[in-house]
Amino acid sequence: NYEELVIAPHVGYKKVLVTGGAGFVGSSVAEALLARGDDVVIVDEMNDYYDVRMKENNLNRLRTLYPDEKRLAVYRGDICDERLMDD
Repeated sequence: NYEELVIAPHVGYKKVLVTGGAGFVGSSVAEALLARGDDVVIVDEMNDYYDVRMKENNLNRLRTLYPDEKRLAVYRGDICDERLMDD
């Protein structure tokens, strides 16, 4: 029965992991999450798929809007890097 499988939405505070958070879509998602009151952890490898300076500008903009490191944490690296993810 489908109704038995539906999980109720979580309401309230969330800490959300956004991979690729320095890119256009990821930084836009991160900004929306922060604006609604959630905390955000960004992990981005900062590859050169497009201009890394644009990605740095996206992160700088987010940090300017949300300077509290408890609300916004940024890690530069690959999500597949186990050492990075253990820290």
